[in-house]
Amino acid sequence: MKSSRFFTSRNIAFLAVLLALVIVLQIWASAIPLGATRISLTLIPIVLGAVLLGPAAGAFLGAAFGVVVVVVAVAGGDPFTLTLLSDHPALTVLLCLVNGAAAGAAAGLLFKLGRKKNESAAVFAAANRANLCLALCGSLNSYDCDDVLADIARNYDKYNTMSDRVRYIPGLHAEYTCEEKLLEEVADFAIERGAPTCIHLSETLKEVGDCTVRHGGLTPPQYLHKLGFFENGGIAAHCVYADKDDLDLLHQYGVVPVINSASNLKLASGIPPVSAMLRRGMAPALGTDGTASNNAASMFREMYLFSCLQKQAMKDAAAVSAEQALCAATENGYKALGFRGGSLKKGNFADMVLLDLSAPSMRPQADIGKNIVYSADTSCVLMTMAGGRIVYDRGSYHIGEDISVIYAECEKRQKRLLREALR
Repeated sequence: MKSSRFFTSRNIAFLAVLLALVIVLQIWASAIPLGATRISLTLIPIVLGAVLLGPAAGAFLGAAFGVVVVVVAVAGGDPFTLTLLSDHPALTVLLCLVNGAAAGAAAGLLFKLGRKKNESAAVFAAANRANLCLALCGSLNSYDCDDVLADIARNYDKYNTMSDRVRYIPGLHAEYTCEEKLLEEVADFAIERGAPTCIHLSETLKEVGDCTVRHGGLTPPQYLHKLGFFENGGIAAHCVYADKDDLDLLHQYGVVPVINSASNLKLASGIPPVSAMLRRGMAPALGTDGTASNNAASMFREMYLFSCLQKQAMKDAAAVSAEQALCAATENGYKALGFRGGSLKKGNFADMVLLDLSAPSMRPQADIGKNIVYSADTSCVLMTMAGGRIVYDRGSYHIGEDISVIYAECEKRQKRLLREALR
């Protein structure tokens, strides 16, 4: 899986260009005078490859650098290395190759480690400035870094000791992106710490079918149960193709399905069996998934789809009420993440949204709950409070950073991502 993602024509072409640069720079620009010192440009393509293509590419380019060093020495371009080759040929060649490969791999690994740390830290910093509740859910896989479990343990210990408005839930991306050993390690870690887990689960029919082929007929929930992944409950995103046995198993272990209807529709994944979940007494919560598959990321839209898609699927206009949709968007979500909130009562976090009841979509006011689920949208929001602090008020954001700066940074990053995609 990892190699198939790497060996694309674009990546191979880019690697070939970097390899050519390593050869050319080492032969003709290996030591450029700069005042009293001399600098080498050969490391630039090696580090670039390690950062953009990963540690394996860095190791390959570093080893190629070692080969060129040996060739240049044999050709008489490096008397010192030539002397070493004359005295200890095999050892010198080995040192050149290992030294170069190790340097390239190290550059890639350090970059990946720093990037992962920075991602979690950046998310925390943004949420902290805006005073938001934050649940960081582990979503790494077997191909993200060399020691996924260490990354999870480090984040768990770091973020779960910060405040009662911050959580870190150990977890992984999905069954199909994780090796069994890693799934078992995270399951054991969660059991040891008494922690719930999180994972994407049964999102597509292909995912379920492939899992049953790989694991002797076991569906993703059944396979994860076999590994002890949900011993302390947890969160399962999507659950579109969870059958009745899967739902019974998830309910038994207190796993909360997180429904992402807009994303599932955009990707043509399907409609989750929410009615069946509710009949079992489960408490599904609402999510939006990422903006790559849900442009709006609107909880109003999610509430509407949560209710109305079940009416169509069950051919029953009374299926999944507005009250159940509101509960999924509020109390169920807070409970699933381990926070005190979702309703206005003493002891809960002062997180709330003030809606404009004079908006056309909120009239007539015969049933406010149904108005919120079936006709309201984000334009109805007048004010948002997080932890007792107003973070949005009638068009003005108070989130610790100028909104125009955020927009400009997003535009800049979008252009960078497009350039990288076309490379």
